[in-house]
Amino acid sequence: MKAKANKKRKVFIGLGILALLLVATYFLAINITQITGKTISNNDGDLNSCLISKQVIFYGAEECVKCIEQKEILRDYLSSLKYVDCGVDYSACAHLEEVPAWEVGSQVITGVVDVSGLKNFAGC
Repeated sequence: MKAKANKKRKVFIGLGILALLLVATYFLAINITQITGKTISNNDGDLNSCLISKQVIFYGAEECVKCIEQKEILRDYLSSLKYVDCGVDYSACAHLEEVPAWEVGSQVITGVVDVSGLKNFAGC
């Protein structure tokens, strides 16, 4: 009888630990999503296709610290963006006040953006 009670107790403890691990994993996934903008169900191919179809232009400069930071944040999407190096092509950047900058159609924003911000700006 005592052995049966111990067995039940171990099962309940195991289930409790499993439940705590599941809850911890859930909250970790939420935090990762908020930091990176990526989700498990995110289809990067769709975003890349959208960025290409919207003809999103990323303006930067090789010596620009914020531009380097921006490239790191969006490294998975850089191949889908037209990149203009304002340190080389000054005339293409004459309409900009600062870099990094983003252009879709006639709309321009400046500053470092995360994946979610780029999706919103591009309308993807």
